[in-house]
Amino acid sequence: MKKTSIFLASMALLAASCAKEDLKEMSQNQDTITIKADVPATDSKTTISDNGDKTWSVLWAADDAISVNGQSSNSISLSDDRKSAEFTLPVIDAPYKAIYPASSAASAEKLTIPATQNYVEGSIDPSSAIMLAYSETASQALAFHHAMAYLKINVQGTTDTDNIRSIRVSGNNNETMHGEFNLAFSDAPSMESAEPAANNSIIYDCGTEGVAQGKDLFIAIPARDYANGLTLTIIDSQNHYQSVHSYNPFSAVAGKIFPTSITFNPQGTYIQGGIYTVEDWNAFVTAVNNSDYSAWVSEVDGEEGVHLMADIFSSTNLKRTMDKDKDNGKKVEWDGTFYGHGHTITHNAIEPLFLHIGTTGVVKDLIVAGTRTSNANNNWPGSIALNNAGQIRNCTNKVNVKLSGKYTQACGICRTNTGTVTDCVNEGSISISEPTAAVLAAGVVLYSSGTIARCTNKAAISVTGVDQNCVVGGVAHSLSGTTVQNLSNEGALSIEASLTAARTIFMGGVTALANYDNKGAKVLQCSNSGDLKIVKTGNFHMVGGAIGGIAGAIELGASSTEGEGVTFSTIDGCWNSGRISFKETDRPSKDDAYAIGGILGRCGVYSTEGYFDVAKGWYTVIRNSCFNTGTIDVYTDNGQSMNVGNSGARQTYVGAIAGYVNGGSSTAVVRGNKENKTCTILVGSKSGGICAGGILGGGGKVNIDGTSCANVTFGPSEVQAPVKLGYVGAVIGWGVQTVSVTSTKAVASFNFDSPLKSANYASGFGGIATGKTMTIAKSSVTYQGQTVTADDIYGSGTKTIK
Repeated sequence: MKKTSIFLASMALLAASCAKEDLKEMSQNQDTITIKADVPATDSKTTISDNGDKTWSVLWAADDAISVNGQSSNSISLSDDRKSAEFTLPVIDAPYKAIYPASSAASAEKLTIPATQNYVEGSIDPSSAIMLAYSETASQALAFHHAMAYLKINVQGTTDTDNIRSIRVSGNNNETMHGEFNLAFSDAPSMESAEPAANNSIIYDCGTEGVAQGKDLFIAIPARDYANGLTLTIIDSQNHYQSVHSYNPFSAVAGKIFPTSITFNPQGTYIQGGIYTVEDWNAFVTAVNNSDYSAWVSEVDGEEGVHLMADIFSSTNLKRTMDKDKDNGKKVEWDGTFYGHGHTITHNAIEPLFLHIGTTGVVKDLIVAGTRTSNANNNWPGSIALNNAGQIRNCTNKVNVKLSGKYTQACGICRTNTGTVTDCVNEGSISISEPTAAVLAAGVVLYSSGTIARCTNKAAISVTGVDQNCVVGGVAHSLSGTTVQNLSNEGALSIEASLTAARTIFMGGVTALANYDNKGAKVLQCSNSGDLKIVKTGNFHMVGGAIGGIAGAIELGASSTEGEGVTFSTIDGCWNSGRISFKETDRPSKDDAYAIGGILGRCGVYSTEGYFDVAKGWYTVIRNSCFNTGTIDVYTDNGQSMNVGNSGARQTYVGAIAGYVNGGSSTAVVRGNKENKTCTILVGSKSGGICAGGILGGGGKVNIDGTSCANVTFGPSEVQAPVKLGYVGAVIGWGVQTVSVTSTKAVASFNFDSPLKSANYASGFGGIATGKTMTIAKSSVTYQGQTVTADDIYGSGTKTIK
């Protein structure tokens, strides 16, 4: 057989320095040099050698083989200095495309990088020291180029000094590090992964007994940019592990060595089946989607389940569980227990990690961080789950959401909860600008008919440039047929609306809507300390416009106490200390009623909207242990100028406890401020269409009782200088139907300049519209420390004191 001899030029390996201490600043060192190769003639492998001057050398060795155009070499002839060699191959035609080592060649233009590399003392595993060369003719030497960069890892512990058994190297952007790569040959050959691998990391194996700490470990990785750095998972001979992260961008230059020293501080015992990397997460989710994740179930500290054992990071959206099985159409549910152990999953969180948590599914002690800027999949919000029918416990969302256009649903933990969400925190801000679809936003959950307890929103929620329906809740958007307890909002909530049509806009510090699906909610021991603000411009009104420190609106109630929290809504033991403000500068083409309250914004009965049946006598209860200490500041251009015959249908109502409450055909009960806390209400308007009260801004078919206390200072709005005022009452601003007051004490001061009181102004204990009746229990009601008289009640309705 004819043979062809090809002369090969020397290979150069450069050295670059890497910052020490946990790879936190991995980067290139520009002070590098190329050096000659020189190793003992007895070496049997292609090796590297330390020249003592921060450079390393590479030489050909006696058993090396290359692949040229898919053909493996038969023999090698070395030069005296081993910088060059001649390889003998079967006859092949030019041009010549060469791959070293021959064992890595999958074809003439494809190679395979092995998933596992083995420790070689002082050198690189030759199966992974991949190089490429190209020449047009046999007379042109094949000048080999490195396809790999090299990490020189030195691990040294101070307390744990056991041998190092293995190191896993993973790209934080889930870069493919082993498997099949396509090649492009030219004067500077290059490679590119054929397609993303399911398992992307490299395992560096030091054998069963391991290698002593302090030894240099050389690991070959594909030469490329690693957009978010690398993660090393180090395991010693006693199965102790440490995850070391470098999240800085890292350019692994071909042919360069990047040294780093790591202080070994184990984080625990390594378990088979634990999740340590993005690769592990993706494999676990694939197993869930294939209905068999048993390989990922293990026991840690006596707790059996799937365990996240280290922080993981990816700049892309991580793989998630599927909506439905592609083979049988059955919904894929997480039905096991997932332990986060306080670790953080950071990724581009455009979709939840678990689409569906089943009734037996649990996710606990998990932190999710990252950024969400869109979601093409049906606008699925939530970082942990889309739908939770099981348990989400002690989880934290740190995903910052920044949306615009049609992507307008946002929340921190999960979209729909029919199970239990407890002890969860949202720390991820939500920012929505210029939306083109209805906005639904909340810190923890959007919709809940299950249990929510001891959850907190700590982050800001901001909507700007909105000309759509927009409903925002600090912790939850809507509650249905459930009891929620010990929820708190600490984040600032704001809506800036510019309306070209009438839009539904309201906001609640804890929940925007305390009912949906024709079921109410029981809201207990909840609080708001965040500032709540709506600024509205444009010549159209806000439909159902309301702000409440605890709940924005309630649109359901029932006359039977047996249905408390289901067929009607109750708020009890709640308080607000946040500043609540509303500003409207453009007069709408049609006036409408707005409602702003320290605890509840609005509870109205609108049978035409399908939420109510007035004939059933639905009503709402606010219990007397609720109180507000936050300042309420309201200025509005909306509203019919106040006069004694106003029906109340076109006013703005402001109350220390509730803005507006209507009892329907039965009677609503409003109580509050048993603790006699003080608050400030600042009001003003352009038209004089505003009503404010120390307990209730306005309402009809309502009782105020239960040892309630009003202790309020009234003054002019600071968000906009008022032109006119309206009616201001120590207990109720304006009664539009029957009002009854018992067991109530009221103290108020009215700090308005005389010009503001010249028209459309009245103040006192409260007011009642023409043809309506206000009844005061003389024995249990006081105003300014005295018995209430008819003179203390403004308006031309019937004033009964008995």
